[in-house]
Amino acid sequence: MESDRELLEANRDHIKQIVRDLIIPHMDFITMSELVTGDNWNSFDSGMQSCVSQGFKNLLVERYAYILLSYRKQNIAYQSAKPIGKKDYISIIQTLSRPETKPLTIEYPMRPEGDSWKVVDLIIDDVSLVRSYRKMFDKKIKHQGIYGFAASFPECQ
Repeated sequence: MESDRELLEANRDHIKQIVRDLIIPHMDFITMSELVTGDNWNSFDSGMQSCVSQGFKNLLVERYAYILLSYRKQNIAYQSAKPIGKKDYISIIQTLSRPETKPLTIEYPMRPEGDSWKVVDLIIDDVSLVRSYRKMFDKKIKHQGIYGFAASFPECQ
């Protein structure tokens, strides 16, 4: 990030591509989409599930690519993985710190998939991405209905 700072700030699409290449492959957007839409997920047909999942992924790429640009010369520390729940899930905790700011804690709940692990939520300073979007999406679905909600994603139009 630091060595390419000027390029990243001049070409915002470059940071999105980095996110798509390096971060997105480690995330489970089907599970995340199912979690953020709750019981409504089963009301979507498979085509709607696919486009909602793709739309949610693109939304996160947009939002988090720009957040990455705000990081400057931060120290990163990781804690050992810890099991969570009764499933085979684990959580990895990362702390970003620099002298003039309060440390930022990011937790990555993960589930096994084959020989690797996939992120199913991001918890930033104790705020769950899945829970936050679920509240927002529940309101949209109640207001717009499932078809209106799905159509709010360009990928579903």
